[in-house]
Amino acid sequence: MRLPGVDRMGKATAYPASGRSSQSRRRIRTLLGKVTIVVVACACAAPPDGTPTPTQASTLRTVGPLAASPAGLPSTPLPPTATRNPVVAATPTATRIERREAIPWTRVGPGWSVVTWTPENLSGVETPTAATLLVVSPVGVRYAAGPLPAGFGLADVSVDGHRVLLRAHLADRLIDWDLVTGHAREVGLPDVTSLDDVRYLPPTGAALLISAGLNDAWHLERRTVAGSLVTAYPRLPGQSPAGGPLVASPDGQLVAVPMRTGELALVESTAGSLVRVLPRPPEMQMCGAVRWSDADHLMASCSNATSSAWRYHRGGGNPDAVATAVGPDGLGYVDAWPVTDGVLVKREVACGGEGVVGRRTSDGSDDPVRVVVPGVGAERWTAAAVVGDTAYLLPMGCQEPRWPRTLVAYDTTADVATVLVGGLGGGTLLTARILTR
Repeated sequence: MRLPGVDRMGKATAYPASGRSSQSRRRIRTLLGKVTIVVVACACAAPPDGTPTPTQASTLRTVGPLAASPAGLPSTPLPPTATRNPVVAATPTATRIERREAIPWTRVGPGWSVVTWTPENLSGVETPTAATLLVVSPVGVRYAAGPLPAGFGLADVSVDGHRVLLRAHLADRLIDWDLVTGHAREVGLPDVTSLDDVRYLPPTGAALLISAGLNDAWHLERRTVAGSLVTAYPRLPGQSPAGGPLVASPDGQLVAVPMRTGELALVESTAGSLVRVLPRPPEMQMCGAVRWSDADHLMASCSNATSSAWRYHRGGGNPDAVATAVGPDGLGYVDAWPVTDGVLVKREVACGGEGVVGRRTSDGSDDPVRVVVPGVGAERWTAAAVVGDTAYLLPMGCQEPRWPRTLVAYDTTADVATVLVGGLGGGTLLTARILTR
């Protein structure tokens, strides 16, 4: 999780992970560009009418809109991008937290967040004495779903945000929490050992996709939300023993599985039978699924000496190169998102943490996003998710604290930013999931 971290909805990071996993598996997941849950806290509320909180305007030049290719990324060379000055994020001062019953479920969707948060202002290394599960609107209105059970962290959120999956830090235990009714129940997994990853199966979240086992015993299962086994997927010939993040298509029909030879296999989610194998680029040694960028395209991070971002079509064929240049520090890219005035890219970092987010420049490199949050000394940021033109940012660094501490919504077109959770005196964000569909 990071406790584990979008994207359907953030690293094999330094943030604590739920459950047991080996250091080698975490290193492999870093190479595969795994997106995990991110830690966030919100002490901000938007105006009662739900309009965005005013943010500080920027006078910096932006790059004009670019023609997009069918794959959704610019097909023409990018014009030179001037290095931008830091954007100071506005911090709303309202501290009221609404009740769960007030959540406007008909409006919950892309850009909403489900986070774990503590009102304690932690420096980054302490353990919180208590935490709360919050549902946060795109403009920072916070709703308290209830207290987070001790010893559990956020593992996943259903596509519609109605259900939350919690995972014990030190045991193979899960809790399925219906945020609409407030009812929570433990998921029975008496026959599961060495739980690796777990996700709600899109689009309804009415089933669970589970990976468990070590090395050659690693396997996939489909279970009910109560924990009953529905299907144990057969192991594929040549299936990788390293495992990897569970990445299911938005319609829930396909699941990406890593192979020993570096390819990705797509299996159907009902019985686990092989649908097709997605070839790796010839110059790459290994590819790992990152997220589905839309209903038909799978983003993958492929590695050789460095990583690069590629986009596969679910129907098969060779992938399209998305970000393959080497960054200014000699490292490559693991993900990319088209926005109105260009492309955001996520560059890998030498310490193995979550990648630095920046704007792609004309030479194929990037200009890192620079945001200043009062009270948070972050110089570099990673993207937990990108929804439309808004990037949801978390501070990162090789010597980062234990918790992300703050979540920031950054409007890439207007070049303005707003603190959604955390910030100076606003408590501490622990983990977060961003809804993207």
